[in-house]
Amino acid sequence: MRLTNILLSQSVRLFRTRSLNGGGIYGLDLVRGLESRYGFFEVPRTLSDFDLSKGVTFLHGHLHKRFVIDKFQVFENGVLAETRATVEQCDEFLDDLISWTLEEMPIIIDENAPRGNAYLSQVEIEAEMHLNETLLTLSSIGLDIAQKLDSYGQHSPEFRISGIRMHTDVSNFFPLKPVDFSIERRSGAPYTSNLYFSSAPLKTADHMNVLNQLEILLSE
Repeated sequence: MRLTNILLSQSVRLFRTRSLNGGGIYGLDLVRGLESRYGFFEVPRTLSDFDLSKGVTFLHGHLHKRFVIDKFQVFENGVLAETRATVEQCDEFLDDLISWTLEEMPIIIDENAPRGNAYLSQVEIEAEMHLNETLLTLSSIGLDIAQKLDSYGQHSPEFRISGIRMHTDVSNFFPLKPVDFSIERRSGAPYTSNLYFSSAPLKTADHMNVLNQLEILLSE
C-alpha cells in the first residue's frame, strides 16, 4: 500500500474556558496574537465575524513555517483545525495554540465542562484490493443494473462493489459523534489504477494501520 495524497486532516477539541478575573478575552487581542504567532492570511475583522455559534474563523496559517493550517475555528465549546498535513500535526498545532493561549490570556480550562477529542482523516491510497469479491452475493444485482442501462442505450459492463462503509450507532454519542469509516475507488480514476479514497474518524497513523489490515484481508 502507498499513501499518495493527504486530502484532509481535521482535529476537534471539546472544552470550555473560564476567566481568571471575572471578565473575558478581548477578541481583538486574541486575533492579533494568533495572527502574529501563526501568520494567518485571513482573520476575523468585523463584529459579525466574532459569532462563536458559527465559529470564529482563521484561514491559511502555519505552525512555525513547518506546515500550513488551512482553517482554524473557535467555538463556544471548543476549537477545530484543518490541514493537509497529518492529523497528528493538526494535533501538534492545537497543543501549541492552547498552551500559548493559556499562557498569554487571562483564562483557564474549565475542568467541570465536557471535554473530548474527535478526528477526521481523508486520504488517497494505492493498494491491491479485491473489493468486488467481498460481497459476491450481490453480483447478480450489478449485472441487472448493467442490463437495465443497456436497455436505455447506455452500454455498460456489470456494476461492481466499489466501496465499503462502516459506522457505529451514534444515537448515544454526545456531543462528539464519530464520522463513518469508508473506502471506495477514487472517483474518475480507472479501476486498473488501484487508487482509493478513504475517510475515517482516526489519526493518520491509525487510519493507515486500518487500511493496511484491510489490504491484507482483501488481497488474500
